[in-house]
Amino acid sequence: VGDAPTKDVALRLVREKTPHVMLMGTIPLAVDECVELIKAAKAQSPTTAVILITGSEHTSILARALRAGCSGYLNAHVTRSEVLKALRLIARGECLVDPELLKRLLGAIAEEPSPGRIESRRKVTLGEQNVLRLIVEGQSNRKIASSLGYSVATVKAYVRRIIQKLGVSDRTQAAVKAIRSGLTSFPQGR
Repeated sequence: VGDAPTKDVALRLVREKTPHVMLMGTIPLAVDECVELIKAAKAQSPTTAVILITGSEHTSILARALRAGCSGYLNAHVTRSEVLKALRLIARGECLVDPELLKRLLGAIAEEPSPGRIESRRKVTLGEQNVLRLIVEGQSNRKIASSLGYSVATVKAYVRRIIQKLGVSDRTQAAVKAIRSGLTSFPQGR
């Protein structure tokens, strides 16, 4: 656990401690500064999940934060128990973003020019691709298990392997990377 009063201190702590989760508030930072700090933190520690605490729920701001590497967000008026619940969700590999909002955000990201294909589709097995496609659709582990006829434990194992293979911190960033790299397409007509 660490507390950083400035961006420089935050980046130093991320570099030194490689935390599992970084909670970052938008106040007093402007949106552009937040996005740059998320990018810099993820560059130093790709496996650190970044949770943005913000007073804004504008889709454009949240999409920019997701593209930068943010794992999810919490409203600025969040309670202590809600923060703890969010940390537990991220630790379990769950998504912190509401599934409907995630679909809208991923849809916006899918419309952007692709930065390039993932190195090798062979890295991700067919079973992992099926799970990844359902993650992109915003499905929970339980729904994925039901859709594919797997146990929840099997789905969790798939999600862990996908996160590891894609070199991301969590399922939200796995969905973003899958869309941006062309590993899976965004579901149409949803």
